[in-house]
Amino acid sequence: MLTRRPFAAVLTLALIAPVTAMTTSTTASAAPTPAAKKLAAKDLPRPTRAAAGDRDHDPHTVLVKFKKSSSKATRDRAVQGRGGRVAEQLGGTDFVKVHTNGRADELASRLSADPAVAEVTLDYIRESSATPNDYFYSTTHEQEYLKTVRMPGAWDRSKGSLSQVVAVIDSGVNGKHPDLAGRTVAGFNAISNVGIAAGAASDDFGHGSMVAGIIAAGTNNSEGIAGVAWNARVMPVKVLNSLGRGTDSDIVQGIKWAADHGAKILNLSLGGPTDSPALHDAVKYATGKGAVVIVAAGNTGADRPMYPAAYSEAIAVGATDNAGRITDFSTHGSWVDLAAPGWGILSTGRPDADGYMYFVGDGTSFAAPIVAGIAVLVRTKNPSFTPAQVASRLRSTARDAGPRGIDPFYGAGVVDATNALGGGWAADFAQPSAGVNEPNDVPTRAIGFEGTTYGQLGVEGDVDWYRYDSPSQRQVSITVTPPWFDTSLPQNVDAVLAIYDQNLKLVAEVDQLAEGDAETASVRLSGGSYYVSVRNYNGSRVGDRDYTLSVQPGPGGVLNPASTVSSSASYGPLAYGDVNGDAKGDVLAGVVQGTGTGQLHVLRQLSAGGLGAPVAYETSGSSLVRNVEVIDVDGDDLDDVVVSTDVGIQVFRQTATHVLAAPQVVPDTTGTTFVKVVDLNGDGRLDLVQSTATDVAALLLQEDGTYLRAVIDTVGTSEIEVGDLDGDGRPDVATNQSSWLHVLYNTTTGWTTTSKTVFADFGANGIEVADVNGDSRADLAAVTGGNSPSARLMVWRQTADGTLDGPTTSAVGEMPQPLEAADLTDDGRLDLITGHGAWSVVSVMEQRTDGTLMPASPSSAFPSPYDLTGLAVGDVTGDGRIDAVAPGWSGLSVMSNAGGPTPVGEQLWVRSTTPNDFGSGMTLTYTPTVTFARTVVPSTVTTSTVRVLNGRTGSVVPATVTYDGTKRTATIRPTTPLYDYAPYQLRVSGVKDTSGATMGTAYTSTFRTADIAPPAVGSFKATGALRAATLTWTPPHINDLDRYIVRMATGSTPPSSVAAGTGVYSGSGTSAKVNLAQGTTYTFRIWVKDRSGRYSPAPSVRLVGTAATMASSRTSVAYGSAVTLSSKLIRKDTGAAVAGVPVQLYWRKVGSTTWNLTATRTSSSTGTVSYAHKPTASVDYMWVYRGSTAYVGSSSALRRVSVVR
Repeated sequence: MLTRRPFAAVLTLALIAPVTAMTTSTTASAAPTPAAKKLAAKDLPRPTRAAAGDRDHDPHTVLVKFKKSSSKATRDRAVQGRGGRVAEQLGGTDFVKVHTNGRADELASRLSADPAVAEVTLDYIRESSATPNDYFYSTTHEQEYLKTVRMPGAWDRSKGSLSQVVAVIDSGVNGKHPDLAGRTVAGFNAISNVGIAAGAASDDFGHGSMVAGIIAAGTNNSEGIAGVAWNARVMPVKVLNSLGRGTDSDIVQGIKWAADHGAKILNLSLGGPTDSPALHDAVKYATGKGAVVIVAAGNTGADRPMYPAAYSEAIAVGATDNAGRITDFSTHGSWVDLAAPGWGILSTGRPDADGYMYFVGDGTSFAAPIVAGIAVLVRTKNPSFTPAQVASRLRSTARDAGPRGIDPFYGAGVVDATNALGGGWAADFAQPSAGVNEPNDVPTRAIGFEGTTYGQLGVEGDVDWYRYDSPSQRQVSITVTPPWFDTSLPQNVDAVLAIYDQNLKLVAEVDQLAEGDAETASVRLSGGSYYVSVRNYNGSRVGDRDYTLSVQPGPGGVLNPASTVSSSASYGPLAYGDVNGDAKGDVLAGVVQGTGTGQLHVLRQLSAGGLGAPVAYETSGSSLVRNVEVIDVDGDDLDDVVVSTDVGIQVFRQTATHVLAAPQVVPDTTGTTFVKVVDLNGDGRLDLVQSTATDVAALLLQEDGTYLRAVIDTVGTSEIEVGDLDGDGRPDVATNQSSWLHVLYNTTTGWTTTSKTVFADFGANGIEVADVNGDSRADLAAVTGGNSPSARLMVWRQTADGTLDGPTTSAVGEMPQPLEAADLTDDGRLDLITGHGAWSVVSVMEQRTDGTLMPASPSSAFPSPYDLTGLAVGDVTGDGRIDAVAPGWSGLSVMSNAGGPTPVGEQLWVRSTTPNDFGSGMTLTYTPTVTFARTVVPSTVTTSTVRVLNGRTGSVVPATVTYDGTKRTATIRPTTPLYDYAPYQLRVSGVKDTSGATMGTAYTSTFRTADIAPPAVGSFKATGALRAATLTWTPPHINDLDRYIVRMATGSTPPSSVAAGTGVYSGSGTSAKVNLAQGTTYTFRIWVKDRSGRYSPAPSVRLVGTAATMASSRTSVAYGSAVTLSSKLIRKDTGAAVAGVPVQLYWRKVGSTTWNLTATRTSSSTGTVSYAHKPTASVDYMWVYRGSTAYVGSSSALRRVSVVR
């Protein structure tokens, strides 16, 4: 974010970032001599993340493009009828500039609806984003960044040309600077619409002068700095004012003027975050006129497009340090083409009040002119190149840096001037080695952590993943602390922290503070795994400096610490329900001790949440309440209360005035120890399940209102729970017999009993029937034992066939007593909660998404009796979440719900990929995979949505794609082997999930194949000629070719290495010619060398030397007579005849240099040829063998035959 470096920052993109204006003063005009001030340079402020304005525009101007079919009259009406007036046509575009006294945005809105208008945009404001002997280059070495782009080697190949004019479309140029003397041509001030004289000082801000010096400062003039272009001239085009700001309309005019007045290169170190069709049209106009448009990428450090850099016709340039590493302020994105140094750049300027004429700045504003200067050299050497060809040459010859292949930080790489001019490849900038904990690039490879861990962001765009396993619902603070902000470093970490749940749905993301500041996310987690990602907002790498990631658990788990509702009574059994008709749940408590023993207390929920004072209801006979049920027993849609007492089962009905009436005792229910209310036989009437000291009975409600009692178990119980435990649709009964549980099945033929043994020294303390594994079937659970290890939770899960399996057991806190089920985490799944009276806590066992229960998580302590005989769950605070209520020493303890996990947001698409991001050493037959986090539609996983791209060219690698829906994994199988030591990008976009959502933002991951020796060339052939040979070969399957090396040796043994023998050829062609000595045998060998310096196997080929004799039947003949000429062709190595080859006879007149072919004869089996010829004058004869794929050609000695007349 906000960088704090007090020096060395360049005026930014249009100025891409603000910089202090370099003001003129009388002191400046009397600046000391260079010797006195040692040509000192002044540092400028550093770019900041906050520098890029958002959608600033001229408040009273819009740019309008009318439909071609509209007439002048309709255009005038459209503008004038809305209070506007046409100011001027923007040359090079179809837009006109329209002024208004009102608000520009309102005029734009109205004009956009007019049928005569094709397009309208606001007038947005952009901001300024051979070894020479020059002093700062050769003496103080303050231009070392020029070596980063290999300028010295480039200057050996091209020094530019004064015919190459670069338009610096900026704040003007100080043409009077001694290092710019004679380097500026006439220019244009688009703001005031007047010309700028050659050599004039037209810069009132200073930014344009720095840009101009980087490109074209006088080089090798013993003065100041070395300009990249060596010989070039600058055309100042002023479009930015004295604050470094300019409107699109002025910039558009400046671009057109420059293109129309001969500028071959346009440099725009300016920009802004808003697209403008008028500005785009101007860029297209310039390239259409043959100009190369080079633009600074921006200094925001973000991945938001900047314009005009993001236009496809422009070359967008990011900024690196001198080591070729992207800076933290360099704006990035898929539209970036190249990178160049933009840190600590020294250049000419406008003299300031202190007399400084040279300034040191940082920013993409100063990286772009380095590329512009190199473009001058390329165009000088290749004057016919189009803008597209210049761009292609610069991109295709760049040195890879950062993630392998084309990437959003460097584009194609760091510009390489020497290579762009044909000087050959240099090694790529090394990708840094993996840091600690790598690879942790995807959630599947996340590193588990607790407390504190450390990491490094080692590669540009690196994202580190960690896994935090939350033992239960809890509040946590997760903090990432980056390395401290260092103003002297070009890379700093602006940390971005994100947290995802186990399904990779976003829980929280924080990026609020500046570089070097810690970012903290405070969230409430449920139990389970959470994933934490750490990245750098600006994407730069800081691999040698650690960040710290820590987690600090906050208070509580699912429940907050208890609050007390005081009462003079001590309570036992509890229940929850609305017994006063206000749609808010109340708590009902049986008094077991203190004031009101034998009463039922109702603690009403207040309108603002919380519980009010208890309201007492007397039980019949003032008998103690054993348990409480809240249910509508009479069908009037009002909750009633049923309690068990020694007197019998008592029913408190809620009246129409929402109070409880005096209790009615169910006849013949004396000695009831527990009661449940449920329709046992499906007749629509609520029945009772009653326990006494001696039995358990079903009391079926009859039509006349009486109960028919039937004993269903001959043993009494301390607790009854009811639910369908065999899946037949009828409620069954579970009872607690301490050392065992009874399950009483309600069948069509009666009741059957099954026992479940409890292995615990204290037996079962509390039971529950509920779906605790999420399969919609009721299960049986019990808490058992006293102190550990006997204290545990036992669960018998109902299977699909209606039986109870298990039990499964797990540890639980000491002395577990009552057990209840409720959705405490608000996730649609039932959790379990139990109370520990002797330990004054409750424990929650959350149900996970897979149906398992998390370990028990205890609450904060609260005052409770030793024996905790009651526990109620329900919303007693009015927030819609389920709370817990337990009896205390005097009153109730309310543990409100802590709020549940922090709500989640959008889900990630990709969970894992292979290979890992930034991976290397993959085989050439590697098959990448993508595993999705979402359930995607299989038909959308295609070769168009899941692809591997060639990292150097961006082309799609031919492949097949298969998808395994069970594993959610796509596999990409290239149809041909990958290139060796080549960068590739795995890219996923456009797939759809089963909800219909389409993946918008692409997921990318990069890797590089193994660096193996390149394959040999194919079809290596040598074709002999007369004292020469032609060598040809076919290229191998390779994309990192450095060169072919051909060497030869005399004789039959090929050169043993690339240093042996004699060099024949070194280059990237596929043929070579070589001159040879006659009569000598040669053996040739060819190697393929790749860019990493490896050599291929080296095939060889041999040409055998030959010799041709010359003989004639006579040396003098009479005119008109014939002479017979003969020759024998032999191999020089063995002397054997060369048979069956064509041998040619040539003649020339004595004194002439012109040879004439007389005849071609095929050599005999003995290698001989002959021919009779009638010369008309004295002649010289020569036999010639032209050679073949086996032999070097040769010629005979001359034979002169005189003709006598």
